[in-house]
Amino acid sequence: MFLAVLAGGCGSTPTTPDGCAKLTDVEQRDECYARIAVDVFRADVAGGEAMALEIQDDTTRDFVYLTVTR
Repeated sequence: MFLAVLAGGCGSTPTTPDGCAKLTDVEQRDECYARIAVDVFRADVAGGEAMALEIQDDTTRDFVYLTVTR
């Protein structure tokens, strides 16, 4: 899972939280959120926090928090 996040994922994935939320596969959705997390948190901390709470995988959520708090 993290390899996809680190490699930038595949092809034309969404670039907004709303776009990620529309993905039906939970793993793809979590990876999408992780990919855009830094930009979302920079633009709107409350929005970033709300998005992070939508991440189902604990490890992915921890990775997002680690990334944005460094």
